[in-house]
Amino acid sequence: MDERERLVVKGLTGYRKPDDIIMELCQKYDMQWNEASRFVALVREENRDKISSKQNVFMKAMSIFFMVGGAMLSLGILIATLSGVIIFFLRLPIPYLGNVVFFFLGAAIVVGGARGLVQKPEV
Repeated sequence: MDERERLVVKGLTGYRKPDDIIMELCQKYDMQWNEASRFVALVREENRDKISSKQNVFMKAMSIFFMVGGAMLSLGILIATLSGVIIFFLRLPIPYLGNVVFFFLGAAIVVGGARGLVQKPEV
C-alpha cells in the first residue's frame, strides 16, 4: 500500500468527507479532481472490509455505551416508581406520566444501541 492509499484509507476510517480527501490528494500529489475522485472510489472499493472494520469498533463502543445508559435510566425510573416517587412531565397534572415517559425513553435508547450493534456501517 503506497502513501496515497494510506491517506485515503486513514481519511475514510476517520469519517472524513471524500471531497476533503480528494482535495488533499490534489494538493499533495498534483492530481486532477476527476483522477483523485476515481482513485478514492477505487481505494474505497479495494479496502471496504478494512475500512468498515475500523469504523465498526467505534460504532460498537458507542452502541454499548448507549445501551448501558438507557438500561440505567429505565432501571432507575423503575426503582423510583416502585419506591413511590412520582415524576410529573411538562407540568401536566398526571401522576406517574414522567415515570412512564422516562422509562420508555430509556427502553428506546437501549433499542437504538442494539440496532447500532447489529447494523453494519456503510462505507
